[in-house]
Amino acid sequence: MDSLPVYTGFWRDHSHSDILGATITLSSANGAFLLAGLATVAGLAGDRAWTIAAFICHQWRASKKDYDEFHDAVHLQHQIILANPGSALNSAKQIKDVASAWKNHKSLKAGRRSNLLLLVPALIWTAFSVVGIFTSRVATDSYRANMVLLKSTTCGIPNSDNDTIQASFSSIQKTSNDTRQAREYSATCYGDQGLALSCSFLPVRRLNHSAIDNASCPFGGTDRCIAGNNGAYSLDTDFLDSHVHLGINAARSDRVQFRKRKTCSVIHLDEDTETQQIPDEIDDGRTKILEIYLGPVLNDDGSVYTNYSLSYPTRYFYYSTSRYAIT
Repeated sequence: MDSLPVYTGFWRDHSHSDILGATITLSSANGAFLLAGLATVAGLAGDRAWTIAAFICHQWRASKKDYDEFHDAVHLQHQIILANPGSALNSAKQIKDVASAWKNHKSLKAGRRSNLLLLVPALIWTAFSVVGIFTSRVATDSYRANMVLLKSTTCGIPNSDNDTIQASFSSIQKTSNDTRQAREYSATCYGDQGLALSCSFLPVRRLNHSAIDNASCPFGGTDRCIAGNNGAYSLDTDFLDSHVHLGINAARSDRVQFRKRKTCSVIHLDEDTETQQIPDEIDDGRTKILEIYLGPVLNDDGSVYTNYSLSYPTRYFYYSTSRYAIT
């Protein structure tokens, strides 16, 4: 993850509601500080909750008018504890000590009265202890597939304005690297046991698709496809969601759904191929260029870059692709 431009700070995960989708991404060190702070706040909140509850109990007990039942020694000791509350756990211990001190005086019913009062600080201490434990749930375990927001530092289509041999080689090298990474990903993550860390970098592990091995020839003509009119191979995806499948974090109203279908087939090229001769001063006339015309290659602005779809010399290999080469 360190090599990815991860956004740190507050953001909203639109996979959830406004409340559940509120997310903060922090570094490991800052995340540890946050969890420790939340646990401390939960403990302080528990103490303050018991202070409020003790005041309410004290005032309610003080308002009782039956002097004999509510103003004996046990009652007064309980009132002192409620008027000077410490932590909930310490107050519970003090109340229990009162019951133990007066256990031999059956008429005072110190045990029953203390146990009823003891429930209040005990429940508050238990509740906020559980809250303190579950503050760790605000963090996602590092061994799980974490959903983070990436900063758009290099978003877009690679394009080189430098029409040189070096630029061409750089483009070919990037294509080769992308292809190699895609093959490694498919070999590692497309199986049922794909549990490697590299399989969690994308929103979903794989995109569902269906394959048709007897599709119609996409190029027309009765003899265009070598395998026949129904011998083409076609891949068709399900509807892909820009948020769910591509990881573009957006509200439902801003998402896009689309499906992709590609059909390919081996075709006859005799009528679509031309041979160009390399000038003698370049290669002594030993190399010829084969140009295949299946549609022009276009520039980004829609203008025609070359009329041929693919070209390569008989001795050195060079290629360019066209959007019409595969339908």
